[in-house]
Amino acid sequence: MNWRCAFYRWVARLLVKWIAPRAFKSSSRFSQIESSKWSRINWQENENRSRIWFHAASAGELESLWTLIEETYLQTSAELIITIFSDSALKPLTTLCSKLRDPGRVLFSGFSPLEGVWEKYLLDAKPNVFVTAKYEAWPDLWVSLSRIGIPLVIVGARARSSLSAVKKLCRLLGVQLPELIFTTQLEAQNLQLKELFPTADIFLESDPRWDRVKNRVLISNPKVEQMQKVISDLPRPWGILGSAWAEDVRVWSCVDPSLIQGTLWIVPHHVDPQSIAEIRAILEQMGLTIILSTEMTEAKASAPPISLAEDQRVCIVVNEMGFLAELYRLGDWAFVGGGYGAGIHSTIEPAVHGIPIAGGPNGAHKFDEIEDLIQTGQFTLIHDAENLSRWLQNLPTGVAQRFQWQAQTQSRLGSADRILKAVIWPLCKLSAPKEHDSL
Repeated sequence: MNWRCAFYRWVARLLVKWIAPRAFKSSSRFSQIESSKWSRINWQENENRSRIWFHAASAGELESLWTLIEETYLQTSAELIITIFSDSALKPLTTLCSKLRDPGRVLFSGFSPLEGVWEKYLLDAKPNVFVTAKYEAWPDLWVSLSRIGIPLVIVGARARSSLSAVKKLCRLLGVQLPELIFTTQLEAQNLQLKELFPTADIFLESDPRWDRVKNRVLISNPKVEQMQKVISDLPRPWGILGSAWAEDVRVWSCVDPSLIQGTLWIVPHHVDPQSIAEIRAILEQMGLTIILSTEMTEAKASAPPISLAEDQRVCIVVNEMGFLAELYRLGDWAFVGGGYGAGIHSTIEPAVHGIPIAGGPNGAHKFDEIEDLIQTGQFTLIHDAENLSRWLQNLPTGVAQRFQWQAQTQSRLGSADRILKAVIWPLCKLSAPKEHDSL
């Protein structure tokens, strides 16, 4: 190791040890991996099994890798290492690992090493390939992968500043880049990545989250079915504001009420009493009759459906969590929240149902699927109440359009299988699926 790498690692470890824990006091992320089960694992290599390290920065990246991990577990005998960086991915990781029933093949799951110590852990694990998502890039990780000779696969890659910065830092540290393989969703990103990394292999392929979401919504949700029975007679169209914040609802309050036809559904991002009360106050000022989803009990499900007076306008507020992706199935259109504050939430969840979608601008540039959906006409970016009014006036209602969008969704499915067979498994000399049980 040259002196520049050694110095960078020393500085990185110093920052991790002293500064990061103080900057992120509420996070358990900065507990040391050495105190975990890692040190108790027998890392002896098994010549009959390949080894793949999957790493997700946060919950969103884990969603992209989820189907890749499941299918690798089901169809091969590979040993898996699954790590995360953010606390937000801890609960989903626990859920995922609970489905992987052979504990001997999931060698480790938990928080990743921190910057400055990657090489030690990679030398312990000796994976055949390291797989991550989006634009996750750490200089010490790339340096370590290069020095050991481990290929790096980035799924759903984009030519973001983090990738450019880590390339420059590797050059500054005097280390060659690792073997790089990218998958990306858009032709424009393909060209930008090729310009940034001329020697990388780049595959144009949809995000595996499409497979993940589609698999989830195929499973019926009893709560959704119950609500559908209770409000079956409420007027159509049904519009769903998913992952809504108060900022999103305020934009809607500036729209002429006559443009909001049918029944409005609000699924807040936070369902604590304060958040619900804030959203409810805005809706009541709009003259809407509020029905809370928790009021739709089993007793009401067996009662006659809700009926309204002729001039009564209703809004269903879903003040509970866990079934938004399934709920979108009931909608005739969807508005995805977060785009006027922290950042827009998942547009794939409503898109798989072939309905028109809109959302605010904040964070929209981060997601290639939004650009893809804009190009197909399924998604509209809403900057203000005037844009929203225009969108509501021109909502597509034709069955043919919805079938077209559903067909486009179908063309995006299967990307996980294609990425595994064309990109990841060949690096591990994996090809023939093993006999397996379903999860």
